[in-house]
Formats: sequence, structure tokens, C-alpha cells
Amino acid sequence: MNSPHEVAAKGSLSPDHLIGNILVNTGRLSSQERDDILGFQKEHQLLFCEAGLHLGLLDRDDIRFALAEQIGHGGGGEVP
Repeated sequence: MNSPHEVAAKGSLSPDHLIGNILVNTGRLSSQERDDILGFQKEHQLLFCEAGLHLGLLDRDDIRFALAEQIGHGGGGEVP
């Protein structure tokens, strides 16, 4: 399995801006939960958020928060 850092290197986001790392860094996920989602994501070829929802480790508020942080809005407000 690719580490979050390897995945970031392939894309345009730094590791700190990956959804899973945002959620770990803000206490919304543990590192183990992030890794569980990453494994499920890879196994089932899903997006990170889809995998997290399926496993019950993420809810829509977590996703909205992380997306807002990722695009620089901060505060976890609603994403249009």
C-alpha cells in the first residue's frame, strides 16, 4: 500500500493537505482509522471519503470540514 506521502508525491497536494491527514491532524480520525480507510479505499477502488463513509469512520460533517480546510476556507463551514 502506498503511504499518504507517496500518494501526495504523485498528485499536486502536499501530505498536509490530504483529507486523511487533515482529519488526523485535527483529531477527527486516529492514524489507525486513516490507515484502515486507505486500505479499504485501495481494495475497493473508492475515493477516500467514500471508503470512510462505508466503514462508518467518517460522516458528512467530517468531509465538509476536511474539504474546507483543504481548499483554505478553514473553520469547517459549509462547502457550496
